[in-house]
Amino acid sequence: MAPSSEQTNQLPYSISWQPNFALTLVLCVLGGFLGGGIVHQLHPLFAYADLPPIELGASAELVQQHRDAAFEYRSMNYGAELAIIGLTLGLAFGGVSGSPERLLSILVGGLAGALFGAALGFFGGRFVANTIFQNQQQTLQASMGLQAAVWGLILGSIVWPVAAVHVGVTRASKYGLIGLIAGVSVAVTQFVVSSFVFPTSNPLFLVPEESSERIYWIVAFPIVAGLVLAFGLSSLRAVPKSQVGATTASF
Repeated sequence: MAPSSEQTNQLPYSISWQPNFALTLVLCVLGGFLGGGIVHQLHPLFAYADLPPIELGASAELVQQHRDAAFEYRSMNYGAELAIIGLTLGLAFGGVSGSPERLLSILVGGLAGALFGAALGFFGGRFVANTIFQNQQQTLQASMGLQAAVWGLILGSIVWPVAAVHVGVTRASKYGLIGLIAGVSVAVTQFVVSSFVFPTSNPLFLVPEESSERIYWIVAFPIVAGLVLAFGLSSLRAVPKSQVGATTASF
């Protein structure tokens, strides 16, 4: 049985949520610029361990020390840097919400972005370090897959909980999917452009090492993410209250 109008008005979330196109684009771009700018200025946050180089006949202990140092360098730097970017993007995206949910959305978005950014950066960094240290073949498919997975999950993990504040956990999945698509779009754009403009760059790196490429990346990824999110979220159709019916029972 469909809930009465009084029950519907008392639900802890909105029936529909359609963020403003311009506001979504502007805030996502500003959040990305801020986080990317901080990372650009501080990269790398953690220096590589001061160890003698590995030469022919080097001891197994020295080789292991370099392996540990490589894992620590990549995982700690990427974990911290992606946490910064996730935090600023999450705080900014949460700001597209209307009051009275705006403060909660900002807190949820920032927390989710920081946590998922740190986790994905840490484990992604270990994958990068292992691939490089073991001299494994760095295929384009593996590089593209890593970038798409990391950025797709970061943006998806930001959009989904913010949307859940407004439309409930189940309906937020379609919003999270748009965030995932935005992250994959960022990875594809970076991969394609870098292969032509920065042919010597390593597509496996989650944060570009070359300064000029990093500046391009800071400018490009927030714009791509903002455009995809703005187009996707503003195009979602509102759910009329008369159609809420049985779907509200799951909450």
